Amino acid sequence: MPEVKIYGPLGFDLDKSKFNSYLTVKLESGDNTLADVIDQLTARYGVKVKEELLDAEGNLDHAYGIFNDGERVPGLSAQVEDDAELVVVVMLGGG
Repeated sequence: MPEVKIYGPLGFDLDKSKFNSYLTVKLESGDNTLADVIDQLTARYGVKVKEELLDAEGNLDHAYGIFNDGERVPGLSAQVEDDAELVVVVMLGGG
């Protein structure tokens, strides 16, 4: 069963009852791609997930990084194993 940890403002916006620094979501097992994972999150938490994680063309928004075992997930068609732990973070820059 894949697990997704959503850090930062998106995690808090999706579940304001949590006081952790991230939201943890366990998803259904199966033959999942990252697009399937985002669809499951959207079904559970609403369209805000897609609005944040995808750009206007429906591709991954570069404002967020999605990582699996420390490696950045390259795109929506990437396979997500049942035992995967995905981490979603806001990619901020500045100085």
